[in-house]
Amino acid sequence: MNTKTTVISQAELDAQFACCDKIAAYWQAKGRTPTAYVETYGCQQNEADSEKLRGFLTQCG
Repeated sequence: MNTKTTVISQAELDAQFACCDKIAAYWQAKGRTPTAYVETYGCQQNEADSEKLRGFLTQCG
């Protein structure tokens, strides 16, 4: 099995967090809290990816 490590730069992370902040500000201005449902099937890696997605969605508001 071949694996490849991907390095994400701090600038890319900062851009992603800035986007999350804009989305959160949008929902706060609307006075609403959106909901999301993440359903996971398969292996443990899918569960780990779902947890990352949940964290991202939570940060976005």
